[in-house]
Amino acid sequence: MPTADTAPSWTDSLSALATGAAFLVAAAALVVAIYGIRLQRAALAAANKAVEEARRSAEASEESAQAAQRSALAAEQLTEIEAMRDMQPTIAWRLERLSKERVLLRNIGAETATGVSVAQVENFLIDPPHNATIVPQGSVKFGYVVGGLMCEPDALSVTCNELAGPVLVEVPHWP
Repeated sequence: MPTADTAPSWTDSLSALATGAAFLVAAAALVVAIYGIRLQRAALAAANKAVEEARRSAEASEESAQAAQRSALAAEQLTEIEAMRDMQPTIAWRLERLSKERVLLRNIGAETATGVSVAQVENFLIDPPHNATIVPQGSVKFGYVVGGLMCEPDALSVTCNELAGPVLVEVPHWP
């Protein structure tokens, strides 16, 4: 038989209840801690992935910047090449002596010349071209009179629609 000292009392029941509640709270805390650790691991993995993606993005940005710089350099070089090409005349002239009295005006450029005219020089020229069209490497013949004591010109003035002004073309001397 239980004695008064060994008989369960209401304090023992309360103590057992408090211990059970403490155990449940501790178990819940353990579950929350484990869940928190898992969340921290997931957050760490996400942070590592974000760092890796940021590194890749930075590398891609650097490569893109280098490509843009190369593209800009290529565009600048192309502009320089086009400017140099534009500086070169696309129409150029050469006079060739066929005989003492005949010359040939040749378009040695790469473009067709329209409205080609040779200015008359003190009656030295016979039927010089006026408003002619001369294709690249094409030519037109006309007379060139050298007589007596007259001094022949060293150059003839040639104009065409494609050039801004007249061009002096050297007259080759007849041997």
